Amino acid sequence: MEMNYKELSGLAREVERAGDLSYAASVWHKAAGKAKKEANKQWAVRRAAFCERWCGRIEKEKNNDGAVVTTR
Repeated sequence: MEMNYKELSGLAREVERAGDLSYAASVWHKAAGKAKKEANKQWAVRRAAFCERWCGRIEKEKNNDGAVVTTR
């Protein structure tokens, strides 16, 4: 069954909150492709970019044993 924008954006939100930002970005991109309203499409594109950016930052901050190093 193919999912619509509402279903995909809900899934992306849940996955993002669970911390799987790489998968969330992928789902946000799919949601953007299903959006009928331009505002929804732009929101999904921005969320995907946000997840991709943070996913990259988290990977860079991991030390050798896999623990996340906080920088605050």
